[in-house]
Amino acid sequence: MLRELRLRNIAVIEEATLSPGEGLTVLTGETGAGKSIVVDALELVLGGRGSSDLIRSGCEDASVEAVFSIAPGSPALARLGEMDIEASDELIVRRIISSSGRNRAYINGTLVNISTLAEITGRLVDIHGQHEHQSLLSADVQRELLDAFAGIKGDVAAFATKYQGYAETRTRLSRLKESEQDRLQQKDYLAFQIEEISSAGLTPGEDTALEEEQRLLANAERLGLLAEEAYGALYEGDAESGASILKGLKKVAASLETLAEFDSNLKDASESARSCMVIAEEVALAVRGCRDRIQLDPERLETVMGRLDLIRKLKKKYGETLEAILECLANAERELAQIDTSSAEIAQLEAEIAAQEATLLKDAERLSQKRREAAATLEQRVITELADLSMAHARFEVAFAAIEAEEKARRLTATGLDRIEFLIAPNPGESLKPLSKIASGGEISRSMLAFKAILSGDDAVPTLIFDEVDAGIGGRVADTVGEKLKAISEKHQVICVTHLAQVAGYAAHHFHISKKVADGRTFTSVRQLNAAERVEEIARMLGGKEETALRHAGEMLARG
Repeated sequence: MLRELRLRNIAVIEEATLSPGEGLTVLTGETGAGKSIVVDALELVLGGRGSSDLIRSGCEDASVEAVFSIAPGSPALARLGEMDIEASDELIVRRIISSSGRNRAYINGTLVNISTLAEITGRLVDIHGQHEHQSLLSADVQRELLDAFAGIKGDVAAFATKYQGYAETRTRLSRLKESEQDRLQQKDYLAFQIEEISSAGLTPGEDTALEEEQRLLANAERLGLLAEEAYGALYEGDAESGASILKGLKKVAASLETLAEFDSNLKDASESARSCMVIAEEVALAVRGCRDRIQLDPERLETVMGRLDLIRKLKKKYGETLEAILECLANAERELAQIDTSSAEIAQLEAEIAAQEATLLKDAERLSQKRREAAATLEQRVITELADLSMAHARFEVAFAAIEAEEKARRLTATGLDRIEFLIAPNPGESLKPLSKIASGGEISRSMLAFKAILSGDDAVPTLIFDEVDAGIGGRVADTVGEKLKAISEKHQVICVTHLAQVAGYAAHHFHISKKVADGRTFTSVRQLNAAERVEEIARMLGGKEETALRHAGEMLARG
C-alpha cells in the first residue's frame, strides 16, 4: 500500500506530504485548489508522461517520491528480484522531471527506465477516473477479472501450463521444418557421396600398390631385360666363360673352408664367403620373382591407370589420402542417418502436437463454457451496481469474439480460445461500445467503481485511486458511492478525490487541499484533518457552517 507521497515543485504545490493510511482516504477542497494535482503526481510515479508543464513556475525541476509497503509474495516484489533490484518490504519510487527535458526515475535508488517504472508500480496502484492509467480498460485484465468472477483462475493456470508444453513442441517442430528443404538437399548430396565412394570399393594402401604396379607395367620391357641379365649373371654366367656368380661363390667358399682347417685366421673369411653365397641365392630368387612378375600387359596397364585416375579424382573431392576418403564416407553415412532420424522426429512431433492440440481444444471449450455462464451473471450484477450509481438505464455486456471451427487451433493462446471485451451503453438509445471508448470521465469512474465493488476481492492491485468518481451525482446515490468505496476499502487501500460530503463521511482518513496567494505567488497545501476539522469541512461541502450543517456533518461522520 502507499505509505507516503512527497511532492516538490509540482504545479502550484511547492512542498507537500501525504500519508494515507489503510482503508478509505479522501481528498477534499474547494474547486481549483489542486486536488487532482495529487493524482497527476501519482501518475508520474506510475510511469506517466513527465511534461515540463507540471514544473512549478520559476523552478528548474520537480520531483515526486512515493513510499510503498509491499506484502510478502507480491508480484511486484518477485519482478524486482528478477530485475536484480534490491527490495524488501518497502519500496521507494522517485520521479524527477526537469525543464531541460532530462527526466529520471529511481526504484530503491536504482536508476530505471520509464517502462520498468510503469511495470513495477502498475502492480501496486490503479487509478480510476479522468486519466489514462486504467488497467480495467485492458482486454487482458477484463478476461482475468471474468475468470476471477467465474472462479476458474486455477483452471486457467493449469491450462497455461499445458499450453506452454504445446508451444514448446511447436517451436521444436518449427525449427526442424525451417531447415527441412536444406536437409533434403543435404540428404541428396550425402547419398551421392556415399554412392560415389562406396562404388569405388577402396581399400587402405591400394593407391600405393597400384602406383608401384603402374611403374612396373610401364617399364616392363626394360625391367625384364635387367632382371634377366641379373638372374643370368647370378646363375648362368656369361656365354664365353659359362661361369656364374653363384658357382664362383660356392667354389670360393669351399676353398676357404679347406684353408681354414689349416689356418684359423681364415675362419671368419670362410664364414663370410658362406654368407655371401646365401645372400646371392636370396638375391637370385628375388630377381627371378621380379622377372616372373614383369609382363608386357597393355590392358592391365590401362586398367591400373584408370583406377589411379579414379582415386585421384576422389582424393581431389574428399581427401588427400584413401584413409581420409573412407573417413568422409563414414561421416556421410552418419549424417544421413541423422537426417533420417530428423524426418522421423518431425513425424513424431506432428503426432504429439495433434494430440496436445486436441486435448487443449477440449479444455479450452470447457473454459469458454464456464466463462459464458459466469458472464451472464456478471452482466446482471454490473447492471445492478450501475443502477445504484445513478446509471439506471445503462446496459452492459461481455462480448465474446466469434471463432470459426476451422480457426480454433490457430486461435489458441495460453488462456484458451476466448477474446472478450466489456461493452457498455451508459445512456438510453446508445449502442453498446467498448468500455475503453466511453467519453464521459464520470461514467468511466462509476463503471470502474461498479466492477471494483463486484470484483475487488479478486483484484491483486493493493491501492485503488478514484478521481472524482462522484462527478454528476448526488443525494442517495452519493451515499451509495460512499458505501461502495468503504466496502472496497476493506480489502484495498482506497484514495478518493471527491466533492461529495456523503462520500467523505465514510473515510477513515481525510486530507484537505487548500490554496492561498502570498507575495504574488499561489501556494497549494495538503493537510490531514482531525475529527473537529472534518466536521467543519464536511459542513462546508454541504453548503455552509451554520449549526444545522455542522450537526448534519457530525451525523454523517457517525454513520460513516
